Amino acid sequence: MEIIEILNELLKNCESSDKKIKWKAAWTLGMIGEKAATPEVIQALIKQSKDKDACVRTIAALALGLLGEKAATPEVIQTLVKLTGDYNGWVQSHATGALGHLGEKAATPEVIQVLIKLAGDQNYFVRERTAFALGNLGEKATPEVIQALIKLSEDQKGWVRRVATEALEYLGVEK
Repeated sequence: MEIIEILNELLKNCESSDKKIKWKAAWTLGMIGEKAATPEVIQALIKQSKDKDACVRTIAALALGLLGEKAATPEVIQTLVKLTGDYNGWVQSHATGALGHLGEKAATPEVIQVLIKLAGDQNYFVRERTAFALGNLGEKATPEVIQALIKLSEDQKGWVRRVATEALEYLGVEK
């Protein structure tokens, strides 16, 4: 089976009324990575990101990030920024992490401000994914980004501290 046939089958599954089939299709598309980053796949995942089911939205956000920098279009970035404000913590955290997977291409001033704000979120998984995303801003990491990461490196949760410390090291910053 050719990749295009596989993508077409997965795209059909993204339209299923069965939420398990929908999120499994999205998960698989994300795991294929950049090879799956076609306009049709991106649009299907954006559509899933608006689903009423939080699990479907969560996996759609994750999959958009796993498509990599090739998927870092303004529409995808805006979709993920919107999902960082979702009422569901899993959706929020996976959208935040997805922004990190998109790398420097997603490092718009709006994204940077959203991530800095999320560094103070009550949900420690959101803070951990924020540290990951901030660390992936690369050369677009501003002094405010570094300050947010330093604060996260002192977080009460060890997992958040570890990811923030790794992000600082990745950016070449000594605490």
